[in-house]
Amino acid sequence: MAKTIFVQIASYRDPDCRLTIDNLYRNAKYPENIYVGVVWQFHEADDFEPFDINAVYAERVRMVKYHCTLSQGVCWARHQTQKLYENESYTLQIDSHMRFIKGWDVALISMYEQLRKSRVEKPVISHYPPSFTPDGEFDDWQGRMGPYIREDGIVYFKLTGYRIEQKKTPPLPTAFMAGGFFFADAECIREIPYDPYLYFHGEEITLSARFWTHGWDIFNPSHIVCHHLFKKKVDKVSGKKVPVREIKVHRDDNPDYKSLDRRSVTRIRHLLGSEASSDPEAIRHLDTFGLGKTRSLVQYENYAGLDFKHLSRDHYARVGLFFQENRPLDDAGIST
Repeated sequence: MAKTIFVQIASYRDPDCRLTIDNLYRNAKYPENIYVGVVWQFHEADDFEPFDINAVYAERVRMVKYHCTLSQGVCWARHQTQKLYENESYTLQIDSHMRFIKGWDVALISMYEQLRKSRVEKPVISHYPPSFTPDGEFDDWQGRMGPYIREDGIVYFKLTGYRIEQKKTPPLPTAFMAGGFFFADAECIREIPYDPYLYFHGEEITLSARFWTHGWDIFNPSHIVCHHLFKKKVDKVSGKKVPVREIKVHRDDNPDYKSLDRRSVTRIRHLLGSEASSDPEAIRHLDTFGLGKTRSLVQYENYAGLDFKHLSRDHYARVGLFFQENRPLDDAGIST
């Protein structure tokens, strides 16, 4: 049986979505095995569609539409995307502004199965893809992710400045996942459904902790498989960040976004043990969207170099260096 991939795309009024879907099909070695689920958050003033309905791949694209004023944020949209899953073998979650290398599907499956052969039972491959620009610049710099802590205690990630060498070696261990790119066995959709009650900030640290405590191990890809279109780029002459494109985001159309964000921050702090909450709206359905029981949150903190209660991080976490030896041992004394 062919190995199929379900690609999850939650797109918010993004004209590049059409180009992204076309590019991923055009560059797949086996496009017939690729299925895309799109949650299209639209406004009637927009004059573009998320994909070409006349394309040869159109029958393999599943879509649901929501007016942008009905959207409750990116995590809510990603949750809706997962409802379009139809038992594909793997899943790839991406943003709606990406470009792929030739044979990206084979490259990802090869990396993934290489990890399985090395006795990693449930791997997930994730990182911040390097940038590209509309005028054809493609960055070849793949960096490591490191944690930073906001004043409200929410952990977010940035690239650390440490390069991942582009070699076809096993993927490198990390403690952090990116919402805009991860690849895994599609069983994760059933086991770790996306939390629709999160808004934006804190999406990635909760995703990382939930996957890891459910027994999934996180890795950076060993080489670049795709690029990401950012809002800004660094000018090579001045060194300053300059705009690349303008994009619409949820808060542009939804004045209640601040209440959604406040509820989300309270939920995250409760989930990660920073500050307990009794607000029923903030902590609803955490039995479904909470941490796993395979590993503890304390074990994750030790591995990731984080302390959620005291809002601190270790040096190795800041530079994005993690080691398999720091994973907890199973009953047989083998690093799990």
